[in-house]
Amino acid sequence: MSPGLALLNGELNYRFTDGTMDSPLEVFKRNWSALPNLKTITGTVANGNYAAGFLAYKHTTDYGSVFMISYSNSFPTPLFSRLVNGTWVDS
Repeated sequence: MSPGLALLNGELNYRFTDGTMDSPLEVFKRNWSALPNLKTITGTVANGNYAAGFLAYKHTTDYGSVFMISYSNSFPTPLFSRLVNGTWVDS
């Protein structure tokens, strides 16, 4: 796993890459702690099999949400999850 960080138009843009075959949402969840609190964040999650863009809001380590859009045939529908009291709730 290799997190990356770029400054795009004055905003932080995160990139997480992963060697596993896990879904983009699972890779994002593993990297949640790398994101700053009280921020709306954009970025990408990718491996050799998929790529997904995300828009997330991290209130705290235990609360937040993420919306992902992927081009992959493996994950063709938008992905959404929210973090409530430290537990991810997928819809």
